[in-house]
Amino acid sequence: MFADRRAAGRQLAARLHHLRQDEPLVLALPRGGVPVGFEVAQELDAPLDILLVRKIGVPWQPELALGAVVDGADPQVIINEGLAIELAVARSYITTETARQLSEIERRRRVYLGDRPPAGARQHRARCASRRQKSGSPKDRPRRPQATTRPSGRPPED
Repeated sequence: MFADRRAAGRQLAARLHHLRQDEPLVLALPRGGVPVGFEVAQELDAPLDILLVRKIGVPWQPELALGAVVDGADPQVIINEGLAIELAVARSYITTETARQLSEIERRRRVYLGDRPPAGARQHRARCASRRQKSGSPKDRPRRPQATTRPSGRPPED
């Protein structure tokens, strides 16, 4: 364990010192990854930028990740199609939720960075620092209830 995120970043930075000559770009996931990434960027004398990612949750259990949207000039959307099919998540929900999360990413980018343009990731070897990885375990997946027990607020099927 680490005393705090900055201590974790210093330990990680010590292990990554050999990358300094590669002129890397350090990408950090707000909020927990930023203190870690800051320490790594300091040690590597590298620029630090943020990577904004938003989860697309299952409609009736938003903490279970159905997919994610990744910030960028050409945002990337990753959907666990097997889970979407297994839980019969409506395509219209995925489209709507993707647009909502992209709007939130843009709002956060303005809050965090103002008018500062993103660092040129294509010109650097990138490293990403995050406080942890969250995911939904297959054994913990909720089974879709029968239509007769549909929870309120769940979108209708297409």
